[in-house]
Amino acid sequence: MQFDAEDAKTNASKRTPISAEEDPLLSVTPAELYEREGRHAYARAAFREAIVHFSNAERLFWDQDEFRRWVEVAVPMLRIYAEWGDERAIHDLEERLLSRLGRSDLPKLLESRVHYTLGVCYAYKKESFNNALMHFRLSIECALAAEDNQALAYPILGLANVHFSEGHLSEALTHLEKLRILFTATRAPEAESGALILRGLILRNQDKYDDALLALEEAYRFLRAHPNAFLFVHVLHAHWSVYFRKGDAAAARHYLDLARHNVDAAEMPRLAKLVDTAIETHGRGDGRALCDFRLDLQQSLIFDRRDRTIRLQGRFVLRDLAFLLMLEPGRVFTKEEIANRVWNEAYDPGVHDNKIYVTVKRLRALLGRRELPGREDYIVRSKNGYCFDPTVKIQILQG
Repeated sequence: MQFDAEDAKTNASKRTPISAEEDPLLSVTPAELYEREGRHAYARAAFREAIVHFSNAERLFWDQDEFRRWVEVAVPMLRIYAEWGDERAIHDLEERLLSRLGRSDLPKLLESRVHYTLGVCYAYKKESFNNALMHFRLSIECALAAEDNQALAYPILGLANVHFSEGHLSEALTHLEKLRILFTATRAPEAESGALILRGLILRNQDKYDDALLALEEAYRFLRAHPNAFLFVHVLHAHWSVYFRKGDAAAARHYLDLARHNVDAAEMPRLAKLVDTAIETHGRGDGRALCDFRLDLQQSLIFDRRDRTIRLQGRFVLRDLAFLLMLEPGRVFTKEEIANRVWNEAYDPGVHDNKIYVTVKRLRALLGRRELPGREDYIVRSKNGYCFDPTVKIQILQG
C-alpha cells in the first residue's frame, strides 16, 4: 500500500493529539529543561557544563518569581562555586538566598539544604569556621522541623568535619557516633561515605594506621556502589596520607597517582590543588606530614599536623612561652626560668603564679588536645614547672 502527501495530511488530521500525560516533555518549561540538564551534568562532575544550564534555569525561575524552584537550582550552583573558590559568586547567591529565607512557602527541608551548602562554603575557608558551624546548626534545626533524617545527616557530618579541622577530635567523634546511630534508620549514601572517610582520618591522626586503612577501604567499597566524584578523590587522597605517615612510600604513591588521574583541575580546582600539594609533599619526602608541629620562628607561626595555622604575631607572651617550651621538648622549665625568659622579670609568686597559669591555659587551648589517654595535653605540668611532651615531633622551619 502506498500513501501520497494528501493521504498523510488526512491521516494526521484524524490522529488524537498527544497529551502532556503521555509525553511529559510537552509540559516541561524551558527553565525546567535547563535544570534537568544541569543536574545530569552535575552528577557527572561536569561542572562547567552544569553551571551554564543552572545559570539559565536560575535566571528564568527568578524572573518568573518561582522562588522555591530558584532555590533548588541555587543550591548546586553554590556547591560548584565553593569548589571553584568563586567568592564573588558565592556572596551574590548567599545575599539573595538569605534575604528571602524563612518565607512560608519555602519548605523546611529545602531551607536545611541551603544552610548546609552555605556551611560547606564557609568550611572551605579556615578563618570562617564559626560561620560554617552556625549554618550547619541552622541546617540541623530545619531538618528536625522537617522530620527528615536523611537531611539531618549532612549537617551533622559538616559539624564533625569542622571540629576535625580545628583539631577537636573528641567532638568530631561524638558527631560520628550520632551519624552511626542515624544510619541504622535511614540511608544517606554521600554522608555515609563521607563519615567513613572522616573516621579514617581521625584514626590516622591517632596513629592507628591499620584501623584507618580499614575504615578507608570500607569507604572505597561504598563509593564503588554509590559513585561520587568528590568523595572518590578524597578517599584516594586519604589513603595516600595514611600510607605516607606509615612510611610505605610505594603504596602512598599508588593512591596519589590514582587521585591525580581522577581529578580534573578545570572542573575541581580545589581538589586538584589538594592533590598537587600532596604530590609536592610526597616528592620532598621531608617528613612534613609526620611532624606534630612545625615552627616558623621568624614569622611567629605554628603549623600543626593538619596544617592548621596558629598565628602568634603581636602575642608576645604566648609566642615566647610557646617557643621556649617547644624548642626543648622534655626539658622542665621552672617558674623562675619562665618568669625570667618570658616576662624578663625576677620570679615573684604573688605576681607570676597566676600569669604563668593563665598563659599556659591559653596556649593549651591554642594547640588543641591529643587523643591519647593520659597524654591529652601537649604541655605537661611537673612538680617544679612545665615542659613540652618529649614524644611530640617538632620541625623548625628554616628561613
